[in-house]
Amino acid sequence: MSGPLSISVIVPVRDGGATIERCLEAIYASDIEPHEVIVVDDGCTDGTIDAARRFPCRIIRAGGEGGVAAARNRGAAESTGEVLFFTDADVILLPGALRAGREAIRERSLDVAVGLQSATCEFRNATSVYKNLWLRYTYLRRAGRFSVLYSSAVAIRREAFEAVGGFDVHYRRPNIEDSELGKRLSEAGCAVGLVSDLEFIHIKRYNVVSMLKTDYLRTVGMIKVQLRDRFSRIRRENYTSIPTSFLLSCLAPWAALMLIAAPSSACAPAIRAALLPALPFLVLWLNIDWLKYIARHEGMFLALKGGVLVHLDIAAVNLGLIAGAAEYATGKKY
Repeated sequence: MSGPLSISVIVPVRDGGATIERCLEAIYASDIEPHEVIVVDDGCTDGTIDAARRFPCRIIRAGGEGGVAAARNRGAAESTGEVLFFTDADVILLPGALRAGREAIRERSLDVAVGLQSATCEFRNATSVYKNLWLRYTYLRRAGRFSVLYSSAVAIRREAFEAVGGFDVHYRRPNIEDSELGKRLSEAGCAVGLVSDLEFIHIKRYNVVSMLKTDYLRTVGMIKVQLRDRFSRIRRENYTSIPTSFLLSCLAPWAALMLIAAPSSACAPAIRAALLPALPFLVLWLNIDWLKYIARHEGMFLALKGGVLVHLDIAAVNLGLIAGAAEYATGKKY
């Protein structure tokens, strides 16, 4: 293949007035010029579109069913570039991100080049820093074997995107629509790779409640994907960035319930007394690499807070598993 690939940047947005200017400024400050920038208005009611009009981008209305997946698909359908570069209105691309995505597809023969969240976090409260580092850490761990898609910044060869039908429009809100697309792309034989130079900053503030709600909802969505597929695909690949050690630690609450509910016997009280207090420490041991990563980047104090947040996150994930299975059983498949 000769010559540079043309890149269409697609930015879906709904009421992103607080960040859209910074998002577009970063795109136009890139070290290569995109073929086109398309902003997809997904029902904005604030000043987002007025702000976007200050830039030489195309602005189109999402129309149709609405929602983030449909908006991205509409932008892709209206674009003409050989590479579709999806990003969000609250994302700041670093200057070399577009070039890194284009060159990875051209030189590494990738169909999908997935970006990496920067270690830089705009918000310095503990939960925001924790979540920001988690998204970076978990993707770096999967760099060797990759089938995960992160729609905050991802470059996809047009032919691959169209071959699998794009994003699933059942997903109206940002949730797992990117993971689900990554699964289908991987299963179709597309080459998916993490590109560390395709780096970005996500302008998102979390508190404990919003972080747990996010992970709860993602778990609800992921269990429904597996139930729709009758768990056939999870046996072949983990289509999320979640480390196996964290998934194993999610079994701790169930182990505690089993111990509590175990039939009474002469040794049962002694076993419970020994094992129940050990379960929180087992969780910390399973996630020790993650906690060490926090300590290296942000110090021991945040790592100690991280130990608490891990336990809370496990509770949110388990609640999501229960809720997702219950919704699926009552006919709510998405």
